[in-house]
Amino acid sequence: MDGPHPLGEPVRATGIAALFVAVLAISTQAVHADEVHMPEEVPPPSRDVTPPGFTPAPITSGPLIREPLPPPPPEKPRWHRYFLPETTDAATFFVRDRTIRLAGVDALPRGGVCRLADGGNWPCGANALFALRRFLGGRAIECFFLTSDRSEPLVAPCRIGRIDIALWLVAQGWVKPEASAPEDYEKAAEAARCAGLGLWRGDEPAAGCPAAN
Repeated sequence: MDGPHPLGEPVRATGIAALFVAVLAISTQAVHADEVHMPEEVPPPSRDVTPPGFTPAPITSGPLIREPLPPPPPEKPRWHRYFLPETTDAATFFVRDRTIRLAGVDALPRGGVCRLADGGNWPCGANALFALRRFLGGRAIECFFLTSDRSEPLVAPCRIGRIDIALWLVAQGWVKPEASAPEDYEKAAEAARCAGLGLWRGDEPAAGCPAAN
């Protein structure tokens, strides 16, 4: 190994010392060469996320792709129950913060009047409302609609137990079916009209009605 000479002249390493220096230099160069040419280790492009107890997924060379969650299923209508609904005519309920109209029927306002065969008038709108209130008798009603439907008023079929409220009112003659109402509403309205029920009280039977016994 080279070092300062007591007289100022450099000392040259010889023999075993020189051989040691040469070997050390060669080893150092080899280490540096290995560091330069060693391949870079990178994580695999995908990973196995199979939970324990399941067959692992096949090994792939592509990237791991996270699939988005499927959209939620579409909402379905359901029955909503209300207790002691407020009524203002024979086809309208006020429940909580909502107004619900019976689907498939038209009702007269509470102040509506009907004409009798003899020319007189009678308060058929108020009578229809009172008939509905007597029918409800404090029982809960159920109406079928989408929870997200915020229509005002909301038009929906309603029932008490298994009884279709609108169909009952039609059969009693207190409301009339709309043009798009089910066929059984039309048949019930025709029977009520021929029997002179509800709004048709005091009317002459329509042509085509069966003769009264």
